[in-house]
Amino acid sequence: MISNQLNNVLKQYFDEELLVNVSVSIINSGLINDTYKIAVNNELFILQKINKKVFADPSNIQSNIHVITSFFEEKNVDFVYPLIFKSKSNNLYFIDQQMNYWRMFKYIPKAESLNKLGSTSQAYFAAKLVGDFHCSLLNFNTQLLLPSIEGFLNFKQRFIDFESAENNADSILLKKANVYIQFIIENEFILSNYLNVEKKLPLRVIHADTKIGNFLFNVKSGSPIALIDYDTLMLGPLIYDFGDMIRSFTNLKKEDEQSKGSYFSLETYKHIKSGYIESVEGHVDEIEYNHLDLAAKAVVYVQCLRFLTDYLNGNVYYKVDDHNHNLRRAHNQMQLLTEMIEFI
Repeated sequence: MISNQLNNVLKQYFDEELLVNVSVSIINSGLINDTYKIAVNNELFILQKINKKVFADPSNIQSNIHVITSFFEEKNVDFVYPLIFKSKSNNLYFIDQQMNYWRMFKYIPKAESLNKLGSTSQAYFAAKLVGDFHCSLLNFNTQLLLPSIEGFLNFKQRFIDFESAENNADSILLKKANVYIQFIIENEFILSNYLNVEKKLPLRVIHADTKIGNFLFNVKSGSPIALIDYDTLMLGPLIYDFGDMIRSFTNLKKEDEQSKGSYFSLETYKHIKSGYIESVEGHVDEIEYNHLDLAAKAVVYVQCLRFLTDYLNGNVYYKVDDHNHNLRRAHNQMQLLTEMIEFI
């Protein structure tokens, strides 16, 4: 049975006679927005309620997706990208009576998302896809891009937030987190080095969330065909997207897993780096891909920092299963970074 709220939303997109045999299923893989798979008249769509706690102005998000995908359509790019399905009123989104923002996309067929790679070749071609995404947007008019998440790439502020959390944290939390706090302090040079390089880099359009769950792979061949979830489109250094991809793709454990054995896949790292450089070399400035190793370490460092900061603040940002969940996440990132420092 479809709720009245969902039914009202669907009426903004489809005529009522088409909704007689509509089917709706919940997709639980996303951590931010409420997502549904919709089947109407033998066609499939993705419906989402945008999380306003994360995205202060959802209209900006939709505008960004629209201008970028329209640009891709004009350029006739050779990769798949998400397509907005407009409402019957020709709008990019619908606002319900509770002021919730809803949007719909056309469903990408014969594709699936993965939690774990099946082969290193998937990593190589996914990295080429990110490089192609970047290169396709080199001559995009960046003035058309609106703010998505303010301060998201401000790594300096992340460290200031950590120091504030440490200074104000409960003594019991500080004692339990001591090993991670010391790790952050001892490796602050990674952040400092990154910030020094970042100053010299041009601002480009980046995806800003290149985790493995935001790629779609062909269900038969396993090849990556699309980078999706454009909610975080913003201006930033290209190497951030590379680093974020490394953080997700090379981690051999679940993000909150604490167990014996290796955390970092050097082979996967080599394939991602090779694929990305092959895609962007000759199209962007050398400095933009000469610091990939540093970017990879810096992004993992900052993610460890963020999990630890949230733990010290009492778990107010990330969803947690228990009081120590963010500490386990910080441990995972610490182990990953420790191995990265050793091998790259």
